[in-house]
Amino acid sequence: QFCHVIVETDGAGKMTPEGFKKYIEGTLKGKDKGLMQMFYEVLKDDPIELVKGGSQEVNFRFELIGRQIDAWKQELLTSGKAATSFDLQEGPCGRALDFYSKIGKNNQEALATLKEKILDYLKTNKNIIEVHLNKRLSDLEAVVVDALIGHPNLEKLTIFLHTQEAIEKVSQLLLHPDCKLKSLLVDAAHVGYSYEDDEDDDTEKKGRDYSVVAAALLKTSAPLEELQFETMPNEDVAKSVADWCTRPNGLKRMFVRNAISENSSEILTRGQVESKTLKEVSISAVNPKGKENTELAEFVMKNLPLNPSLENIGFIRYVPLTAEQLAKALSIPSLKKLSWVSLADMSFVSTTSQLKEINTPFSCTVEQMTPLSNFLIAENCPLETLLVEKSTLEPGVGVTLGKSLVHNKSIKTFNLRKSTFKDNEDAKCFVDLIIQWLEKSYCNVSSINLGEMSNVIFAGETFKRLLTVLKTNTSLKQLTINATCTAEDLPLLIELINQNSTLVNLEIGGTSRVKLSAEERAPLKEAMNANTNLKLFRVPLLDHSECKYLRVNWDEFLF
Repeated sequence: QFCHVIVETDGAGKMTPEGFKKYIEGTLKGKDKGLMQMFYEVLKDDPIELVKGGSQEVNFRFELIGRQIDAWKQELLTSGKAATSFDLQEGPCGRALDFYSKIGKNNQEALATLKEKILDYLKTNKNIIEVHLNKRLSDLEAVVVDALIGHPNLEKLTIFLHTQEAIEKVSQLLLHPDCKLKSLLVDAAHVGYSYEDDEDDDTEKKGRDYSVVAAALLKTSAPLEELQFETMPNEDVAKSVADWCTRPNGLKRMFVRNAISENSSEILTRGQVESKTLKEVSISAVNPKGKENTELAEFVMKNLPLNPSLENIGFIRYVPLTAEQLAKALSIPSLKKLSWVSLADMSFVSTTSQLKEINTPFSCTVEQMTPLSNFLIAENCPLETLLVEKSTLEPGVGVTLGKSLVHNKSIKTFNLRKSTFKDNEDAKCFVDLIIQWLEKSYCNVSSINLGEMSNVIFAGETFKRLLTVLKTNTSLKQLTINATCTAEDLPLLIELINQNSTLVNLEIGGTSRVKLSAEERAPLKEAMNANTNLKLFRVPLLDHSECKYLRVNWDEFLF
């Protein structure tokens, strides 16, 4: 059957399970290998040929998915084990649908067979809680949603709404009195993704009527907690989503990524800001003509802190808030994570009591930095992650930050990558403070990244001191720094690698002042290779080919 490779067969032209496994592991490469590995269990007793190209490959992949669904159904019937998720987007089925051939006329029979198996399984398995459809199977959306109307346990649905029929069916599902849907995710259905012979042109897209979805969202009795739209269809839907944000038992999560009008953006912004239930907000007030909506800015500042449930702010963009206004808007006791907000005034941290992560560049003075400094040195500081990449640190700011870190017991991840100190003396002082921090017995940091910082360099006695400290440090697993290495550092590096059993990644960028022979480098290479914990080790004293790098699974790399 597989004429291009010699395999063990059962005498009737079929590979044995052992021969099939040997074929997968020894012959296939890249995505093909990953695909067949995922489907090995459902194919091993009756292998099928991996067909490449055209409609035959599409049919082959439909067959894979069909076999998987058959296996799920058989498990349900024989053992009573019922999967609670039906996912055509991730896992084996998602991998099988990762192809680039059109679903054409020659595939209609195989597609119809697959459709029957999907519908049969959904009707058989009443325990399903989640259903995730795939953007390549646009023909299936409407019929699958139709089968889910009135489903007793369905709580989460991912769909693309390729067609008007699918839009109508989702509306009917929402309006059913027994609808228990908690999460509705509408992903992007771009032109061309459906892969049909009859192309899904822009005219058809513009003609779709989303008002039925907007109306259904307002009228549904479903206990919705999450609404996501990769692309917001229109203002009517935006108003319905905003209404759900402001209800007493409203949404906990809402997300809209792109392609929304200025009016829709403001509607969603006001809805998020007025919410008392959302756990996460991402506010982007679109002002294409550069007009500053000061009224909206004031609305955000006054209302955002009133949400008692808010835990995560993804970003605040294009809202004309002054530094002081933004600090007032961020004064939220329940806040746990803050990302991509322009921080100049840090006074908000005096209000937060649960803040665990800050992921945003700094742009502040020493005086404005003081509240964060006090926050970091507090005995019960909750902050675990401080990511301030690409910051430009004014004189004194970096030193103030470094002095605070020396007293901090909570930070686990610290990242200042690609940042710049305006004062070189501040940079030297900061390097010394980082070493002091690592010397403390209470230091809990496991990852430090100071890479690609032009004026933060460990050199001379400072570098030797760092290597000495690292020999006994038991918390740090990942370290990225710039350093000037010399031959004198070689014995300390070897001692570090031999004695430290905690480091997993050690990346030292920068330069070496000396060229070492292969014989001189050999003890360092030997120590590096003997350390089983160390997965990545890069230092200028070694040639590029001699460094140790993280192994990347080839299939994952391609996928």
